[in-house]
Amino acid sequence: MKRIINWLEHLEEWILAYTLLMIVLLSFVQVVLRYAFHYNFTWFEEFARYICIFMTFLGASIAVKTGAHFSMDAVVQAIPGRTAHFVKAFVNFCCGLFFVVVIYFGIRHCLKLHRYGVKTAAMRIPMYVPYLSIPVFSLTMGLRFFGKSIFHLKAFARNEPFQQ
Repeated sequence: MKRIINWLEHLEEWILAYTLLMIVLLSFVQVVLRYAFHYNFTWFEEFARYICIFMTFLGASIAVKTGAHFSMDAVVQAIPGRTAHFVKAFVNFCCGLFFVVVIYFGIRHCLKLHRYGVKTAAMRIPMYVPYLSIPVFSLTMGLRFFGKSIFHLKAFARNEPFQQ
């Protein structure tokens, strides 16, 4: 199971890297076509917008895994000993609950877009497809926050000192 999770996490990072590379190359081609040949792809701006939504939520999920999100930890630093683990567990649990709410409303929004049959303006794909990344990667973020919460609760129960 751990090997599958590691493989999925590695796949996440590769997808993010190649998606970023793809958007950079397509942007370069779009600029060259626009200024050198006075031609542009009508679908590119819309595609770039949806890819940016995808990359934002995928990157945020990876940042939860690596602890790269900004945090205000002055309170945690001031708390002595293992109590900081309890505070971190509570905060991570609250963040996980927040993403449960985001998942709920993200799914509701995607279902509404699907039910109404809304399509994108230039690419003519169903509008819910680009927005599926919001509930999907919110799920991964929520699971990671709950996992961090469990980690800190276990450290609290084992009476381990808190380390940054």
